[in-house]
Order: sequence, then structure tokens, then C-alpha cells
Amino acid sequence: MRHMASSNFVVVNYVGPALPFKLDVGAEWRAFMRQDEGFDELLATGKLWCGVWHSFSTKAVESKVVQPRIKM
Repeated sequence: MRHMASSNFVVVNYVGPALPFKLDVGAEWRAFMRQDEGFDELLATGKLWCGVWHSFSTKAVESKVVQPRIKM
């Protein structure tokens, strides 16, 4: 991955489609996990990235994880 990690994590317990999951072009795969204080702190730094490896690439597709803004 391009972004050198100081820590790495694997989300094992999540709610969503089981992996491996066939993803059609343009489709999305979503899952939910329980957030704890440590995750919230990491998210607040703005340095949280997710990497996904797929069958057409030897490198991960990276995406920055952001906290959605809640409109009041």
C-alpha cells in the first residue's frame, strides 16, 4: 500500500455479505463493524485508510476512511 502504516488491523467481526464476495463492475460491498474509542481516535486523525485487493490487481485499491457529517 502507498500509505505506510504504523498499525494494521483486520476486521473479523462485521455485519455484511460474507467474503469472498463476487462484486460486479460498479457495484458496492458494504459492511458494518462496532466502533470503539480506539477506532474513533484513529478516525479523528484523518489517517485511516482501507485497502482492498481484487483479482485484477497485484496492489490494493486504497480509500481514505472518513467520518460522515451529520446534518442537524
